[in-house]
Formats: sequence, structure tokens, C-alpha cells
Amino acid sequence: MRKLRLFPWMVLVVLCFSMLSCIKPKESPTLPSKEESSAQEVIKDIEKDLVDLNKVIESQDHLLTPEQFASFDIVKSSKDLRQDGGETLFVLVPSVDLELRNHVTQIKNLIKKLVVLEKRPENVSIYVFDEAEALEKVFQNPQTEDLNVPVHFLAKYIGSPEDGVYRNNLVIFPIAPKSNPAVFVRQDTIDFDPFEW
Repeated sequence: MRKLRLFPWMVLVVLCFSMLSCIKPKESPTLPSKEESSAQEVIKDIEKDLVDLNKVIESQDHLLTPEQFASFDIVKSSKDLRQDGGETLFVLVPSVDLELRNHVTQIKNLIKKLVVLEKRPENVSIYVFDEAEALEKVFQNPQTEDLNVPVHFLAKYIGSPEDGVYRNNLVIFPIAPKSNPAVFVRQDTIDFDPFEW
């Protein structure tokens, strides 16, 4: 009889223990270890570097040499000056000091930026000036004989996708009269491919 009385109690005790074992204990919040926190910092630094790298890749200015114009402005454009209907850009840059002898590199970088990095078609012409008045005179009349224009008309680039002798021509000081020796001695015609610069 005594055994029968203990049996329900034993069953109850076993049931209680089995129910308690099914309940998950509350996890106490733990602070991350030093290794985990330093790993998280490294991951954050890598993510920040990737964002900065993506900005550089998007701008692609890292493909240019350090010798660049501080600024430039595409003042005018025309599709009437080329027989193939390509665009001609009239670009104004800050005043150039010819004694520094870095204007040719600056012009090459400018052309690469406008043609290659800004993804323009290869059949494009770019006229570069360092004075707005000279730019306007050449825009109105490409054959102008104004004596003030030659020293400010820095370069003329003519690009073409067709193979040939004049495929990519860069003329430094396109108007170079002998009466202006400062310009005349610096006049040059260069076979220049901005895609390989």
C-alpha cells in the first residue's frame, strides 16, 4: 500500500524534472572578447577602405599624371567644324605660365580626361584656350588673324577612330606666326593617342 502512495509522487517528480530540462535557461549578455572586438574594428576599416577605393575607381583621376590644370570649363561645343559630324569642344583653362614648361603634359591630361575618362567618342576635336576672348574669336571665326589669339590658343586636338597618318593629332599653338617668336618656337605637332597616355 505504501508503495502505491509513493508511486504518484515519484511520477510527479520525474515529470517536473523532465519539464525543467526542456526550458532553455536565459542567456546572460556577454561582452565581446578583445579578439572579437579587434576583429570587428579590422572589418570596419576594410569596409571603409573599400568605399574609398570605389570612389577612386569611379573618378579614375588616378590614371592621370600629377600635372593637371587646376580647373577647366567646356565653354562651347559645335558639330559644324568636322566633316564626320563629330563634336568640337572649346575648353577654357587657367592662365598658363609658359616658362614652367609643363603645359603640354597638362594639355595631354586634359584630353585624356575629356576623351577617355569621360567616355566621349573617338571622333572629337578639342580646342584649348587660356583666355575667354581668344576662345570666342576662334569660335566665331576659326581662320581669325587677330594678333592676340596665337598666345592664348594653346592646343588643338583632332581625334579619329580611322587608321591613318592623322588619326590622333595634337597641335601645340596651332596659330604660330613667325612674328610671335614666343609662340613660334613652342609650336609642335604630336601624334597623341589619349587611350595610350
